Amino acid sequence: MKHQVVVGFSSDHSNVAAHLFWDAFSQKLSFSLGPKPKAISFLSENMNPNFALCALNNQNELIGIAGFKTEQGGLLTGGVHDLAKVYGWVGACWRGAALSLYERDLPENELLMDGIFVHSDARGQGVGTALLGGIKEKARSLKKEAVLLDVVDNNPKAKDLYRRQGFEAVATTRTGIFQPILGFRASTQMRCAV
Repeated sequence: MKHQVVVGFSSDHSNVAAHLFWDAFSQKLSFSLGPKPKAISFLSENMNPNFALCALNNQNELIGIAGFKTEQGGLLTGGVHDLAKVYGWVGACWRGAALSLYERDLPENELLMDGIFVHSDARGQGVGTALLGGIKEKARSLKKEAVLLDVVDNNPKAKDLYRRQGFEAVATTRTGIFQPILGFRASTQMRCAV
């Protein structure tokens, strides 16, 4: 086996997790969390491993994460106080407002996948597929009816992966005047019954 999927990551992996997250989502989050050194600092302190399924290679290196959100919390934590520790109070206030644009309602009987990202060296090796399988299993274990996720318009490879794994598009949201802040024109919500 090239990799295994486990729940959570150790504190030793928090910096790697932050870098993987930033590498995957920097285009989308550069306005809200940039520059990169500050984003890494914030992310490494504010990612909750209890809401992450992680892919590890044979050397126990973190090579991918699928975050999820339930009524109990999600992968990304941290509020204005946590932002202020890194960006100062002025930066925290406007960044908090910008980040609120990414928030999604959490349907009662569905698990929200809160981002999936794989190390560039591990792509094409089934890591994303294994993480998606783990997310579906997590949803079943929590007695959820389905998994929901959002995929942005400038990530067609991810959209194709989700379709192959049984996800269907259910709604599209256009960003309109918020496109410069959000970094994409539209996002598609996809759903997979479990």
